[in-house]
Amino acid sequence: MEVVVGFKEGEGNHKLVPWISWDDWNFVTESLFSSSPHSALQRISAWRSRGCLPVIIEVTASIVETQQKDPFFFSSRDAISGTPHLLVENVLTMLYCMTIMR
Repeated sequence: MEVVVGFKEGEGNHKLVPWISWDDWNFVTESLFSSSPHSALQRISAWRSRGCLPVIIEVTASIVETQQKDPFFFSSRDAISGTPHLLVENVLTMLYCMTIMR
């Protein structure tokens, strides 16, 4: 299947997708699981605004966003910069639960 200008083509049917091209899709896939997923999360946020975002992408982005707030996933560099990511453990637990239940 080929994605052309936001449409996925297959067997004569067209399906509207929020990404522009496979390059856009591959960029997000690679960036989302890198050490700095911020650009991928911004791109997914743009996809959300276009609508038709598959649930699996939404849930994966929510898990990565929650991990960004979890001190367990901090690097020593983040701790030094003093980024205010700390959340109360109960709030963090609820964020994970809401994402998983989605």
